[in-house]
Amino acid sequence: MEGKTHIVGGLAAGVGYSVLVGTGDTTPFLVGCMVGSLIPDIDHPQGKLGRVLPFLSKPISSIFGHRTVTHSLLFLVIVGVAFQFLNLSQALEIGIMIGLVSHIVLDSVTKDGVKLFYPFDFNFRIPPGISTGGFIEKGVLIGLCFLVAYYGYGMFL
Repeated sequence: MEGKTHIVGGLAAGVGYSVLVGTGDTTPFLVGCMVGSLIPDIDHPQGKLGRVLPFLSKPISSIFGHRTVTHSLLFLVIVGVAFQFLNLSQALEIGIMIGLVSHIVLDSVTKDGVKLFYPFDFNFRIPPGISTGGFIEKGVLIGLCFLVAYYGYGMFL
């Protein structure tokens, strides 16, 4: 998936979470959803975050490759442990985790899938296996935009 789809997907997941559970502090939560939705692609030097942080992206990409460790359950655990040592608001932490999970789920729907169980060499895919940047992804993006608009407007009323 492309960066814009990940950002809107992170927002959609966050809005869904907010509708079901509530979030309290909305702004840090939604910022966390957006930032978290981009973090896994730190392993892709040409991605949105990789272009901003090439000093991190290039070594991670060289060592691990794309859609491996940063797209895995192991990475979610590592981030969760890191939160224990950081002084972030709970809303921001939850938002980041929701963004991370939404990213992994969206990339799981692509033809390449993800190494969800890294370091095991198993590609996890959710059918139908769409092409990144293709027509179907554009439809997914439009659908996610509608979901964010429809359900998200009430978060700020």
